[in-house]
Amino acid sequence: MPYISASIIMQLMTAVSPQLEQLKKEGEAGRRKISQYTRYGTVILALVQAVGMSIGLAAIGQSFESARTGDINIFALVAIGLLAVAIIGFVVFIERGQRRIAVHYAKRQQGRKVFAAQTSHLPLKVNMAGVIPAIFASSILLF
Repeated sequence: MPYISASIIMQLMTAVSPQLEQLKKEGEAGRRKISQYTRYGTVILALVQAVGMSIGLAAIGQSFESARTGDINIFALVAIGLLAVAIIGFVVFIERGQRRIAVHYAKRQQGRKVFAAQTSHLPLKVNMAGVIPAIFASSILLF
């Protein structure tokens, strides 16, 4: 996950930063340098995520310890499970969604034969970028 996030960040930074834009145009040497920066960014993001997860897990463990109970509320567990399934279902619904735009072709004529006008559909996805926004959002949420 950190590598994908670092790669997306570097692509966005390439569009914003003139120095990175120049590196991108330099050919193979520039791509190697950008790849090296991406790996450095991966290490930094991995460290930040690791520290964040460690602190989060320590806080959860401390809250269990302060409550002096290891019991888990079944209602809360079921609610969290249902929420997770609903979120996954919503993501699948959006990912599979498409807008079908009707395309009408004019009738055509070859010699004496006249062919009727045809209609077909142009499928446009709701999320044209694919899974990249979902991956980026999930990596941001891990902070």
